[in-house]
Amino acid sequence: MKKFILLLCLFSIGLSFAQTPTVTKPDYAEIKMAIEDRTSELFYPTLMDRLAKRDTTLNAVNLHHLYYGYALQNQYDPYRIISDKKLQKLLMQNSLSAAEQSRFILLANKELETDPFDLRLMKTLAYVYHLAGDENNAYKISTLYNKIVATILSSGDGRTCATAFHVTAIAHEYEVLFSLNLQSEGQALIERCDYLRFEKGKYPIDGLYFDVSKLLDSE
Repeated sequence: MKKFILLLCLFSIGLSFAQTPTVTKPDYAEIKMAIEDRTSELFYPTLMDRLAKRDTTLNAVNLHHLYYGYALQNQYDPYRIISDKKLQKLLMQNSLSAAEQSRFILLANKELETDPFDLRLMKTLAYVYHLAGDENNAYKISTLYNKIVATILSSGDGRTCATAFHVTAIAHEYEVLFSLNLQSEGQALIERCDYLRFEKGKYPIDGLYFDVSKLLDSE
């Protein structure tokens, strides 16, 4: 599905650096306490159930605890890749027939049950729903995708390692770049941050920092 990425801007949040929301750096001790409180609306099973039901009313606080709270779950695997060969094949195709769209939707939804924060798959699934004429589900998934990316963008400004965007998977770094319409030409691990370098002079900044502490801790 290589060419589909060119059309996915239909669902892009289109954020600019000037529009970066208030910074909320993840405090994992606070997050752990909140998501383990059975009396709280932030109780993790409750949040995950709302995500599974594609509840687009999930707010910034909900999404902050959902996204970063996932790194505290036993099933968290930042290096997980799609193992379903049929789904992999469909993702690589340049176009899908109506039957293949239906198959992709079925397989992608099943995959997201196991890895609910596969942002690339969410983004592509939203577009395939659009192709299939299911605008309701396309809207719901794209809205949640956008909110998750916005959650990452609200965790820092990306200009230094100390103020980096916090991610729970390497692939999420590239979803942030996609949302900002940026392209990197190199990567380096600096302390506990990934630094994605841009072509010199192409953008107002030379690169962005992403805090990958949770990935390193998982190793």
